[in-house]
Amino acid sequence: MEALRNGIKAKYLTYHLTDRDRFPEFTYNTNRANYEPLVKSFEEEFYVVRGMTRGSTTIHIPSTKTFASIFCDDTYVPGRKILDTCQSYANGQLRGVVTKEPETPAVAQPVTETIRKIKNRPLFLVVLLVLAGFVSYMVVNQLRFAPSLVIDYPTQHAVVPRRFLANGHAINAHEVWVVAHVEKTPDYYVQREVVTSPSGSWRGLIHVGRVGNIDIGLRVQLRVFVNPAEPLEAGEIVYAWPEAEFSSKTIEVIRGPKDR
Repeated sequence: MEALRNGIKAKYLTYHLTDRDRFPEFTYNTNRANYEPLVKSFEEEFYVVRGMTRGSTTIHIPSTKTFASIFCDDTYVPGRKILDTCQSYANGQLRGVVTKEPETPAVAQPVTETIRKIKNRPLFLVVLLVLAGFVSYMVVNQLRFAPSLVIDYPTQHAVVPRRFLANGHAINAHEVWVVAHVEKTPDYYVQREVVTSPSGSWRGLIHVGRVGNIDIGLRVQLRVFVNPAEPLEAGEIVYAWPEAEFSSKTIEVIRGPKDR
C-alpha cells in the first residue's frame, strides 16, 4: 500500500504544480475533507484529460472516505476496480481500465496545457522514475500476494442441513465473505464475514433456506469473496454476485432435512 500511496501523491504533485488554487497542498490524514482536491484531480484526469464519460463503469473514483482509509489504515485493501483506477491515475492506462480518446480534438484545458509545458523539467523525470518503480512493485506484489481461495467443505452437490459450518482456505487474506445464491431466484444472501487464521484457513456458519421442511431439496450456490468492491453487511440480500478483488469457484449444495 505504501507504493500505491506514493504513486498517487506523485501524480497529484503534478496537478498541484500546474494549478495551486484548484489543487492545493493538503495533509494526508484521517480528515476526509482534506481529500476533496484529490478527488477533483481524479475527475480531471479521467473526465477531462482522457475524455471519459462520467457514466463510465470501467473506473471507480474513490470517495474522500475511501482515500482516508487508503492513506491512514494499513489494514485496508481497496477492491479491484478502485485499485485499477488508482493505478491508472498514477501511471496511465493499466489492467482493468479502458479509456477512450475523443474522436475530435478536445478544447485545450489549463491543466493539460500546463502539464505539457513541464514535461522537460527535472521534476517530471523524477516523477516518471517514481511511477515506474511503483508499477513494478504493484505487479510483483499482485502475483506474490494473490490469495488462493478454496471451499473445502461442503463439496460439490453435498446435502447440507439448514445451518452448517463451511470451511476452506484463503492464503494471504485477512477475512472472507461467503455469499449464498438460491437457484432460480434473484436473491444472493450475504453471510457473516469470517476472519482467517494465521495459516490461512477459515470456518464460518452458513444458513441455507427457511426453518422446517419447506426448503428441503433446495439447490444453493456458494462462493467466497475477498476485498469486495462495495462494503457488504451480514444478512444483506444483493441481486448479483458481488464484485471483488478475488473470488472462489462456485459450489452447489442441496438443502437436506436436518436443521443442523
